[in-house]
Amino acid sequence: MKTYRLDRSHVIKKISADTKPALVIESGAVVELETVDCFGSQPLTPGVGPLVFDPDLAGNPSTGPIYVAGADPGDVLKVDILEIEPAPQAVMAMDETAGVYAEHIPEDVLKFFEVRGGRTFFDKQYTIQNKPMLGVIGNAPAAPAETDMSSPGPQGGNMDCRRIIAGSTVYLPVNVPGGLLALGDVHAVMGDGESCGCGAEVEARVKIRAAVLKNVHYPCPLVCSEGYAVSVYSALTLDAAADCAARAMHGFLQEALGLSYTDAAMLLSLKGDLRICQVVNPVKTCRMEVPLEIFEAYGFQFEQKEGEKTLSKKHRVIMDVDTGTDDAVAVLMAAASEEIELLGICTVNGNRNVELTTDNTLRVIDFINKQDEIKVYKGCALPLVCTLDPARRPMIPYGDKYFDGQENHGNHLDLPETELMPQNRNAVSFLIDTLMESDGGIEIIAVGPLTNIAAAMRAEPRITDKIKQIMIMGGALEEGNSGPPQRAEFNFWADPE
Repeated sequence: MKTYRLDRSHVIKKISADTKPALVIESGAVVELETVDCFGSQPLTPGVGPLVFDPDLAGNPSTGPIYVAGADPGDVLKVDILEIEPAPQAVMAMDETAGVYAEHIPEDVLKFFEVRGGRTFFDKQYTIQNKPMLGVIGNAPAAPAETDMSSPGPQGGNMDCRRIIAGSTVYLPVNVPGGLLALGDVHAVMGDGESCGCGAEVEARVKIRAAVLKNVHYPCPLVCSEGYAVSVYSALTLDAAADCAARAMHGFLQEALGLSYTDAAMLLSLKGDLRICQVVNPVKTCRMEVPLEIFEAYGFQFEQKEGEKTLSKKHRVIMDVDTGTDDAVAVLMAAASEEIELLGICTVNGNRNVELTTDNTLRVIDFINKQDEIKVYKGCALPLVCTLDPARRPMIPYGDKYFDGQENHGNHLDLPETELMPQNRNAVSFLIDTLMESDGGIEIIAVGPLTNIAAAMRAEPRITDKIKQIMIMGGALEEGNSGPPQRAEFNFWADPE
C-alpha cells in the first residue's frame, strides 16, 4: 500500500468538521508526517527574562488534518504509531502562565537542550534517556463544535499521554466523516504531569498507519502500549478526570471480559494504575492502565480473530416493554441495530394489559420476520406494590374497580394480526435463567413498568451482579412529560415499583 507524506507546512491550530483536509488516504495507509514544536518552530532566543514569541504561531500547531476514506461517525480510527524521530534540539520554557510552579517563578526562562544518541542533555552533569511521545493526537470533534489543538477532550487532542510512543496503538472516536486526524506536540522526553508546563519540545518526523474499525466499542480514547491497555480521560479537574478514566476502564472490563460490576472494580483496585497525564491545561488529563495479560487470560484479543472475544463485541441486551406505538419503534430500532445482540423481549402490564402488550410485541416481530431470532416472553399481569397510575388505563380490574384514564397508546397496533405466540417460559423466569447462566455484562432496556425486573430481583438477588446496566426512561432537568411540578418522564413517575 502507498506511503503518503505530509510536510510541516500543513499545520492547524483549530479543528472542526469544516476544516479542509490536508490529505486524503485509504484505510490502512501509512503516512509520514513532519511536525513543528509547540511554538510553531518559530525562531526563539534562549535566556532569562520575558518570553518573546509570536502567539499566533504557538499553541501546539499540529500536522493535518488527514481524511481517512470510509471513516463514518460512530466508527473508531485505529492509529499505529510506527516511528517518532525527534530533531536534534529541544526547547523548554517557563513563565507565569503555565505549570504548578508558575505562581512563584522569579523570572521567565527559555532553554535549549541538545538531543542526540537517544538522550537529552539537561546540563553538563546529567543526561536523560529519550522516550519520544506524541503530546497531541486526535480527530475533529462532532459538529458544530470547534476545538483548538491545545485542548484535550473525548476526541483526543492534547492529552500528553506518555504511553503514546513508537510501537503503541491509539484508538480514537470518529465524530465527522473522514475522522480528520491531526497530530503533533512531540516531546523527546516528558514526565507524567508535564508539571512545569512543557516537556522537551521538538520538531519530529512521525510515521503512522491509520485504519477504520467498524462496529467496535471502546472507552475512547484508548491506547495499547508497552504491555498495557490505557483509558484516557480529560476533565476540568484532576478528580473528575481520574474518576472518569477509571470508570471508563471499569465498564470496558465488564463488556470485554464479561466481569461483574464488583469483580471489575476489585481487579482494577488490585492491578490497575491510575496516573496523571498532564496538569497544565485548563482541562486536565488522567489515565487508567491495565496489564494486557489480564485481557489475554480471559481470551480477549484486541485484534479480531475468528472464534475469539474481540473489541467488536455487540451489546447483549434484554428489552422489557409494554408495547404501544413508542415501544414498537424501540423494538424496531434494537432489532435493526448491528451493535445489539437482542437476547429476548419481555412484556409487562403497563399502558395496556399484558395480553395486549404481548400481542403488539409479537405483531412487530412478525412484521419484520424476526420470529426465529427474537423470542418474546410474557411477563407480569399486575404490579407488585400498588396499582398502576389511572392514566395508564389498564383493562383489567383492581379489586372492584376499573380505572378509566386518558387514551394515549391505543389498543392493538395497526399491524397485521399474528399467529405467533410467546414462549412457554414467563418473563421473570427468562430473566433469572438468562442472567444466572451468563458470564455477566448483560444490559436491560426497560421502557415500561419495572415489575418483571423487580420480581426477578426479589426471587433471585444474585442476578444484580450479572447486569451491566439498566436503562430506563426517567428524570428530566426541568419539566417532564408527566406534567408540572413533576420533573420526570411519565413511565418513571407512574411506575408502581
